[in-house]
Amino acid sequence: MVDQLLDETKAGVSGQTGEEIKASLLQLCEEYNSTGAVSYSGDEAETSKYSHREMAQRFAEVLDTVTR
Repeated sequence: MVDQLLDETKAGVSGQTGEEIKASLLQLCEEYNSTGAVSYSGDEAETSKYSHREMAQRFAEVLDTVTR
């Protein structure tokens, strides 16, 4: 589920094993050391679907349905 969400939003990386996590962290550290920043390439159209406002709206819709 998290892998699918990250793939859709392009908002981060994940790792299944300690080695994968270590490799991702090392890559991010190397990028920071060489550029002074870590780039972010999240898809705003996709990430906005998970904003607090959007999640509150969805929750309100569920509550409205349950209380009818």
